[in-house]
Amino acid sequence: MKNYIGGRRHLQYIINKMYSYDLTTKKFAEVLSGEKSQVLLGYPEAKTAKYLGVNSRAKILLKKNYALHMDNSGHFTGIGYGARGHNDPSPLSMSQLSKIPYIIKTAQMHEIQPDKKVRGLQRYRITRKMRKKQIIVVEVSIKRNEIDLVTAYNLVKKRHPHNRRRLLSRG
Repeated sequence: MKNYIGGRRHLQYIINKMYSYDLTTKKFAEVLSGEKSQVLLGYPEAKTAKYLGVNSRAKILLKKNYALHMDNSGHFTGIGYGARGHNDPSPLSMSQLSKIPYIIKTAQMHEIQPDKKVRGLQRYRITRKMRKKQIIVVEVSIKRNEIDLVTAYNLVKKRHPHNRRRLLSRG
């Protein structure tokens, strides 16, 4: 491994786990460690490509700036960094990271929702329920017949204080 990007030594433990878990998480580690600036995560199935408006030879890519965004948002360790970073109460597990390319490759029409345009590029949210009460949201950006993984995270339902009080009063 090369030196960590921009003083990101806090990632050493998670990068080591990523390197040893499987081939997909190793690709995340290669980008986060600075070994590569982008990695190929695969290609979409024909139906998914059609839903996203690309052909089935479109590359699914993870780029350094988006991997760093995921780190800043705490999606790997739960702890956010940087001026606009925030903590993630439910960071992704190695198993979940490993499944991200599969989620993108096999996204069904009902799982894909157009999101905002950023710098003139259309983004999509792919939402898939992975197991009870756990949803992974993958945001992708489409350009030049490429699918860029922008971020992935667990969707956490916010608890309402009044519901908690009601549950405690039933005691």
